[in-house]
Amino acid sequence: MHAPIRETTRGERALTPLAFKRLLEWLDGGIDSRGETYLEMRRRLVSYFDRRNRLSADELADETLNRIARTLEQGGVIRVTPPARYCYVVARFVLLEDVRRERMHVRVDAPQRLDLPSEWRRGLPEREAGLALREQRLDCLDCCLQKLQPEQRELVVEYYRDALRQKIDRRRHMAKRLVQAGADGLVLFNRFYQPDVDLDELDVRPRIHLSTPQTMRLPMRWIAILHGRIEASLAATGGVHTHEDVLKMLLVGADATMLCSALLKHGIGHLGRVKADLIRWMEEHEFSSVSMLKGSLSQKSCPQPDDYERANYTKALTGYHVKL
Repeated sequence: MHAPIRETTRGERALTPLAFKRLLEWLDGGIDSRGETYLEMRRRLVSYFDRRNRLSADELADETLNRIARTLEQGGVIRVTPPARYCYVVARFVLLEDVRRERMHVRVDAPQRLDLPSEWRRGLPEREAGLALREQRLDCLDCCLQKLQPEQRELVVEYYRDALRQKIDRRRHMAKRLVQAGADGLVLFNRFYQPDVDLDELDVRPRIHLSTPQTMRLPMRWIAILHGRIEASLAATGGVHTHEDVLKMLLVGADATMLCSALLKHGIGHLGRVKADLIRWMEEHEFSSVSMLKGSLSQKSCPQPDDYERANYTKALTGYHVKL
């Protein structure tokens, strides 16, 4: 006789008072939250399964926590920290099993292993730990998105949707929407500062890493794509260090360029040198004003507009030459 496994395991989900007590203590980490940590972790697990289109997200979240509770009840020591990371690892196994249950049936009398293998009680392989950390970050992102206003949340999700040509069209449309909403100008793009690891102190430290000219490729590309297509000023920031960088941004359509890392590195006097070099270049190339060169190499004006899109990837690779 065969039946879906979900039906056969439903009766095994009940926990003993001892197992539930140890689960709460493990989640709290020594600080009694009166069950708040448990409820928050369960909500995050439900969200994890729901994002993967599981019909029984609540049951799967309960199953995940129950497996951990049974491990703790049997005297298993879980050394992985924080607890949320281990929860996501177990959730991954529960998810894989649920996916398999959609495609197969098992014998009713077939033995079912509901606990993790012993090696998982001692720690996590590096790959699984990485996957668990990724899931934890996605869950944190989901929590942050829920705190935004609906229109703000929609803007963030829309910005990161799609890929390749669809992404270009969508972001171009988003820029137009921002202008229609009242934006007089757009800044492309501010950098997100990331933490760093101090190898001497073995600690995480906030550090500023100055930009390099290579950083300007992304804003330069998007300014070129947007120039002449929206009624707003375009300001370039990120990677602008020299007069050559300023010129490149102006040529693709920037109305203004911003320098920060270059000034932190060379001092405020660097602005005068950039201005002098810029004027000298324009005189040598017979440009009497910035307006004469601005936007002349934007996507709308350049002879090969596809060079600003994904189509130029192969061309860039085949055109690369190794210097011997």
